[in-house]
Amino acid sequence: MKSKLFSVFLTLCLVFSLSFVSLPVNAQEKNEDSEVVEFTEELAIQTADSFAQGICPDKQLRATNPIKFYNNDNQAIGYIVSFYQDETPYGYVIFDVTSTDLISEYSITENAQSPYETAVQRNSKLSRSASSGGKAYKLDPITYGYVPTDNEYVYTNSGEQIEAEKVIDNYNIESRSVTPGTWDVIFIPISSLYEDYKIVDTNYTDLYCSFTESYVTSMTKHYACVVSAMANCADYYGVMSIPAFSNDYMRLWNLSGTTVLEQTNNITYGLTTFSNTGPAFTQFCSEKGLSVGYGHYSNPGYGIYKNFIDRGDVGIIHCGIVISESDGSVGRQGHSMAVQGYATLQKKGSGTSIETVMVADGWFEPVRYINLDYNWTDIAVTEFYLK
Repeated sequence: MKSKLFSVFLTLCLVFSLSFVSLPVNAQEKNEDSEVVEFTEELAIQTADSFAQGICPDKQLRATNPIKFYNNDNQAIGYIVSFYQDETPYGYVIFDVTSTDLISEYSITENAQSPYETAVQRNSKLSRSASSGGKAYKLDPITYGYVPTDNEYVYTNSGEQIEAEKVIDNYNIESRSVTPGTWDVIFIPISSLYEDYKIVDTNYTDLYCSFTESYVTSMTKHYACVVSAMANCADYYGVMSIPAFSNDYMRLWNLSGTTVLEQTNNITYGLTTFSNTGPAFTQFCSEKGLSVGYGHYSNPGYGIYKNFIDRGDVGIIHCGIVISESDGSVGRQGHSMAVQGYATLQKKGSGTSIETVMVADGWFEPVRYINLDYNWTDIAVTEFYLK
C-alpha cells in the first residue's frame, strides 16, 4: 500500500552522533589484548539509546528489550533492540558484532516490528512462549528465526517453519566441544562502541509502497517475492490497480514466468528467474499505457541504487546465499525486495562508510534499512526508469 514516509528520514537530522556516556570496563570484561569488551544487554540498550537520540532527538525514543541472537553456528553475535515512544512501538536497531559496521539494519517508524517480533507474531502459539524462553537466530542478512524452549523448529520472519538441525550447526548442545556458556558471550571492539557516526547522504521516494504477504495471499492465494516486489514498484508508478489487484498480480506472475514452488495451507508459492524481472515489468507497464525501461546488473555498486533513487525511480534487489541442505547437498536461498531509498552513514573517526538501502521486504509493511556489506553468494539489481 502507499503511505507517506513520515518515518525517520523525513524528520532526519542529517548529522547524528553515537556519543556514549563513560562506561566502566573492568579487567574481567576484557580479553587478553584489552581491546574488546563484553557486549552486555545493558551496553546494547545504552548503544541503542544513543543511536536513537542522535538520529531523531525530537522523537524521545526509549530503547528496551534487547534480544540476544545467534548465528548458524549457534554462537551469540548480537542484539535486536526495540524502540518505544511512550507506549507506542517505534522500530528497532540490530547490532551484529560479525559486521565491521556493527549496525546490521534498523527502522525507526511508528509500529515497526523487528524481524524477531515478526517471526514470533507469525505463529500465534509463539506469542505465548516467547516470554518464557527460547532463542533468536540470524539465518542470513534478512532472515531471522525463533526457536521456543523445548522445540525442534525454527520459526522465521519469512513465515517458514524449519527443523532446527537443518539450519543451525551445533544445535544439539551435547555435541559442542566447548563450554556451552562461552557460546553466549559476545565481545565487541571498544572502538566500535565509541565510534561517532553521521549521515552524509540520503534520499528516498516520496511515496513508500509496500504490499504485505498477508494482503497478497488474502487477495490472490499466491505469493512470490519477485512478483510482490514488482507489484510494489508498479504501485509506485501508479499502474497497480487496487480494485483489480488479484488480476494485476497474477498478470505479473505469468509475464515473469513464475513457476510453482510449493503449495501450503491453500497458498501457492512461486519461484521466479531474476532475469525475467525487467522484461515482465516493462511489458506490464506497457499494457497499462506507461513506457518504462529497465537495466539489470550483477554485483552492482552502491552508485547504481543511488542513481535510480535520485532520479525518482525505484528498483528491485535480488540477493542470495549458499546453504547446506539436510541431505548434505548445497543449495541456494534468495529473496527479492523493492528498493525505495538509501542512506549512507559515515564513521567520523575512520571516515569509512556504511551503505544501506531502504527496502519493502515483501513480508510486512514497515521500512527496513539493510546494510549492503555482506558476503552474498550472488546479488543483482533491476532498476526501472520512465521513458
